[in-house]
Amino acid sequence: MLGFLGGTGPEGRGLALRFALAGQQVLIGSRDAVRAGEAVQKMLEIAPDLPVRGAENTAVAQEAEVVFIVVPYAAQKDLLEGLSSALRGKIVVNAVIPLEFAGGQPRAVAVEEGSAALQAQTLLPTSQVVAAFHSLSATDLLRPQRLINGDVVVCS
Repeated sequence: MLGFLGGTGPEGRGLALRFALAGQQVLIGSRDAVRAGEAVQKMLEIAPDLPVRGAENTAVAQEAEVVFIVVPYAAQKDLLEGLSSALRGKIVVNAVIPLEFAGGQPRAVAVEEGSAALQAQTLLPTSQVVAAFHSLSATDLLRPQRLINGDVVVCS
């Protein structure tokens, strides 16, 4: 079972959609279970009968075997501080990019630990954090008919 913390946004739904289409069971997480359910419905509109369901982030962290962090960087620290025990011993895939937007323009955010993944590893000392999927377009991921040719850099 793959879990997506903060999986209601385009990147989380896109990654989850592709994994579900490949036959993986997927849990979409949110701070609000209703919002998670709405994200699941959006996915089912694209591809009915997917093995996907929604839940609150805490339930996703507890139930999933591998967990993806797909929240905006500004939300990462608060999210992970409350989930350390639920993520103990699990593989956590960090797809977070430390950016902020001002006037529609992206700007890199300096991360004291060096990267979003290193920050996550600091916050989750009993998990194995892997950085991956930073270069995939959410727009492309959400179009299942679109073949995505490219490489994914994975760091751990």
